[in-house]
Amino acid sequence: MVQCGMCRVLLLAASAAALELQLPWKTAPKKTKSLGQVEELTYDVPLAVGTWQAGNKLLYDYSPERDEALLAAWSLARDRGVRYFDTGDSYGTGDIEGNAELLLGRFAGGGADAYVHTKLAVYPWRLRPDDFVRACEQSLKRLGAERVALVGQHWSAETYGLGGIQDPAVYGGLAKCCELGYASGVGLSNLGPRALGRGVDAVNGLGARVATHQTQFSLLCRAPLEDGSFDVADAAGVTTVGYSPLALGLLSGRYSADAARSFGDRGADASALPKLPRGVRGFLFRTQLPKLAPLLDALEQVAADRKATVGQVALAWCLNARGPGKPPPLPLVGARTPAMVRDVLGALDVKLDAGDVASLADVASRAPQAQKNSFQTK
Repeated sequence: MVQCGMCRVLLLAASAAALELQLPWKTAPKKTKSLGQVEELTYDVPLAVGTWQAGNKLLYDYSPERDEALLAAWSLARDRGVRYFDTGDSYGTGDIEGNAELLLGRFAGGGADAYVHTKLAVYPWRLRPDDFVRACEQSLKRLGAERVALVGQHWSAETYGLGGIQDPAVYGGLAKCCELGYASGVGLSNLGPRALGRGVDAVNGLGARVATHQTQFSLLCRAPLEDGSFDVADAAGVTTVGYSPLALGLLSGRYSADAARSFGDRGADASALPKLPRGVRGFLFRTQLPKLAPLLDALEQVAADRKATVGQVALAWCLNARGPGKPPPLPLVGARTPAMVRDVLGALDVKLDAGDVASLADVASRAPQAQKNSFQTK
């Protein structure tokens, strides 16, 4: 009897081991999501990496000496599960036009674990669908790839009055790129709620799927939260991607509230202040940081309470701004070094409650300035 009892115990143990992978609490998958209507493009980590800084001399003082740090940052992001990498054929100016695509091509190498989304500039001379098909072909050459995950519209010609002429060409060209196998789906960018609805309908009507809509979103640019753009994307089954979530670095935490106030004090010791970026961003920071001191104070307080950095709290606000039950926008960050990647990934562990989200939005709404997306349509 003892032996039979032992046999039953062993049999039950073996059965449990064999069935272990079938138990609900053992098989529960990660919270995998799809990029909009393109169901095969899935991701677990709700962050995206942008490459604007990999060729922008004006804002980011780019030089080739920065390439190794950029490549290391992107590699770390991919190793930590980030899948979405964004670029554009206009990322790189003058003699380095298209440089971001070239560098991203070195990084991605055609790997399936990196979803490359390249956006095509809606230049006034691109007037036919084939113009955008040719632009996509040039991007593929720079990327060293036969296809990308997504090909997108960088902005709408509606912003300068040519939407009725160019937008049909843009959507027709993007759909043709998908038909030719150059991309799995389409990405839209910088559209207000009405234009977004029209754009999704146009692309779908041409037989292509829309994966994402990129729009500027941060504590200093809350328009998509207030104008209904997020809701339109939800209804269409499109994933929203929020770019510039740290407001070009103003909310990264590099500049404290005390430092921000000091930049507005003509009597402050300049040698004791944090170094500002060169060029246009430096001018922007010097003029805007003093006005943002109250918001930085509020971010610092929440960061101290949550044992996080200011940048992590600013990103966590973006992820929680819509409240429970609504899909958060996918923050698109321009991390230039591995340290920046580690910091932004830490934002995923920061828990904000409804009070934190509301109080930060309230302080931000009283800031004398707020970033406005000049590319955004209605």
